Amino acid sequence: LIHALKRLEDCGMLGDLAVRFLPRILDLRRFSGDAVYYPCRASGLSPTLDADPVVDPCPRIVGCEVSREIFLSKFPGREHDFVNICPLHSQEAILRPGRPFITRCCRSERRGRTAKNGQPGMAVHWGDGPDKIAEALRCLVQDLRG
Repeated sequence: LIHALKRLEDCGMLGDLAVRFLPRILDLRRFSGDAVYYPCRASGLSPTLDADPVVDPCPRIVGCEVSREIFLSKFPGREHDFVNICPLHSQEAILRPGRPFITRCCRSERRGRTAKNGQPGMAVHWGDGPDKIAEALRCLVQDLRG
């Protein structure tokens, strides 16, 4: 999302909004350790649920609810720890906004207006391209300016 917003800014598609972006990035490497599994290879971290066997008796799943659902579908009833990194539901301090925000979420039904930590925001789907991101941002700015 950070890169998409930068490209939109660079090509002038957001200039009329007069907004500034302050990225908040959760570094998933901070969760690394024994028995930790990440959602997928796209993270660049390993081991992952989509590429590696889960051999630990009580793995720690670092991902969103979809990651947890995938794990439970493969291993029903298996004990595990879960670190929720969904930007809309995680309790990680870096993901608690202190001002209006825009974020990505893998659940398309969560696309649109949202709020977290008392702040208004917009969620865009992981598959949304620049047009949808710009539209969401314009909607958020319009809501804020009334």
